[in-house]
Amino acid sequence: MMLAIILMVAMVSCKKDSASDNNGGNGGGGSDPTNVHEYVDLGLPSGNLWATCNIGATNPQDEGDLFAWGETETKNHYDWDNYKYCDNNGMIKYTDEDGLYLLEASDDAATVNWGGGWQTPSCDDFEELQAHTMCGLVYSTIGTKRMVFLRCIGFNGNYIELPVGFQSEEGYYLSYWYWSNTRHDNDCAYIYFIPSHYEQGFIFGTTLNQMGTHRCEGNHIRPILSPR
Repeated sequence: MMLAIILMVAMVSCKKDSASDNNGGNGGGGSDPTNVHEYVDLGLPSGNLWATCNIGATNPQDEGDLFAWGETETKNHYDWDNYKYCDNNGMIKYTDEDGLYLLEASDDAATVNWGGGWQTPSCDDFEELQAHTMCGLVYSTIGTKRMVFLRCIGFNGNYIELPVGFQSEEGYYLSYWYWSNTRHDNDCAYIYFIPSHYEQGFIFGTTLNQMGTHRCEGNHIRPILSPR
């Protein structure tokens, strides 16, 4: 049976505070070249630095904004009828015909919204995160909302927390999904998430699962700074 780590989560700002060096709650971080967004150095082989917050979040416990894959602005409605790269004839970019599988910088919400070298993680980046950190679930009540976080602790002791789900007003547990920058097929791109059981919660372990889902859907993004 999965061992859940039950901890209260400290509130931390996602933006640089000149009066504080609090990065993700445990130090070991810094701010990007624009001196705006915080990151944590997890000691990963690639040198990737993971942001402390999702795009649009004001603190690490906030799930942040939703984006369709390849779009850089939020919207009220996410479907094929208003997806940027779809018309009556199908997909018009990132297709088998053009051979594009990774988001270009101009279509990457992390790069466009945060600048400073930020980007949406690739599938390899997510896999590295899991291979070189120890992860456990953290349950916390934020205001009136019961939240679930995935805490990933690097071998250097630094950690990040990803909001991975919440308990609905009806008592059901629902997952948050995270975009990678990688296309799956013409219609889908890869996401990462922790599977949940509606009534029993997050009982399927602490491994981020990979799945292809429709590019028009709205999902979250946790940016990285990559030396590549």
